[in-house]
Amino acid sequence: MTFITWETEANCSGNLNSVTSFTVGLANGLPDDATEGLLPTVVCPNPNSTAFNPYKFDIFMSGLYKYSFLPTIVCEVVPYLTTVNVTYNGGIISVDRISASSGSTSSSNLPVSQFIADVMSYQAGIDQATSTNTIGNFLTAYGLSKLAMYQ
Repeated sequence: MTFITWETEANCSGNLNSVTSFTVGLANGLPDDATEGLLPTVVCPNPNSTAFNPYKFDIFMSGLYKYSFLPTIVCEVVPYLTTVNVTYNGGIISVDRISASSGSTSSSNLPVSQFIADVMSYQAGIDQATSTNTIGNFLTAYGLSKLAMYQ
């Protein structure tokens, strides 16, 4: 068994963001495609960087080895807030939108988009173990046929 260090880097309009992952491999230094997987995920730009844009950010993800069935995915996240009124009456839940929208998540008093990006960045770091990835395992168990409809 050997230990492998991976550096996943994304160029976010000139601002580099990277994630370091550690996995195990076979004696030859290569991962075993059947049992070991890497699912590097990078939030771009880094939520703690001065280049972070509160109006939108991107998430890059790509499955390798055991998770190679997952293509490279780029998601642009544009959080938006709205105000709703939720009522519960005898087992029936009703949700009524009070206004069409209450604005984007760019308020410095309520940095929702930065919180979402921080959570995604944190999850990307802790989900990658030495031989598997929690999100990759979930997507594997969910089934390839169900993933095909989202591609």
